[in-house]
Amino acid sequence: MDHTKLRYMKRIVVILGLILLVIVAIKAQSDTLWLMNGKKLPISGFSPGSDTSDPLNQAIFYQTLKGKTRKVYIDEIFSVNSSSSGETVFYKPQPELGEPLDINQMRQYVTGLHLAHQKKTNELLLAGSFVSGMIGAFTPSPDIQLGGVEASLPLGFLIPISYVSLTGYFTPGKKYINSAMLPANNEYLRMGFEEGSQRKAIHKTLLAGCLGYLSGMLMVTVISGTP
Repeated sequence: MDHTKLRYMKRIVVILGLILLVIVAIKAQSDTLWLMNGKKLPISGFSPGSDTSDPLNQAIFYQTLKGKTRKVYIDEIFSVNSSSSGETVFYKPQPELGEPLDINQMRQYVTGLHLAHQKKTNELLLAGSFVSGMIGAFTPSPDIQLGGVEASLPLGFLIPISYVSLTGYFTPGKKYINSAMLPANNEYLRMGFEEGSQRKAIHKTLLAGCLGYLSGMLMVTVISGTP
């Protein structure tokens, strides 16, 4: 390798290093929007919405790190953590509206939801859902009469739907919860983690099942069209 190429490579490494440092610096100085579903979004700032007279319509506008402005309603936010002013908690317990948890209990609950978002879904569950979708696509559909019109009843679609339902019912198991090293005495943290894991498993296996079903239907179409 000649010296010219070596110099170019060194420059590229330096430039990439500077870019990485800038990204890290921006993230370190950014605020964090913590939603009630457990997600944490890095933002560059926020401000109150224009209509604050109606408590059911209160919202804030926040800026993403890409400079775009987004709107989110107050009841969807737990808190905003600012690098300059600290944390501002938006959550307010409202027992009459079905929000009986106090701020500390809700903090533990949304922390559990956040941990569930970070934990990777079992790939075997996704593979099983995909396969169940393909099996459903190859399952014969009986013909039925609807108002004098003959139509096919896609019973095969019930196979991936049943798989997704069972996945949501049995996820997460005790081994799955214990693998997250959650404190056994923290009821609300574990409750949030369990519910968040169930939602994530249902969402991802449903997508995998639909993809498997569509793939199977494509294969059925190709096979049936082959002479």
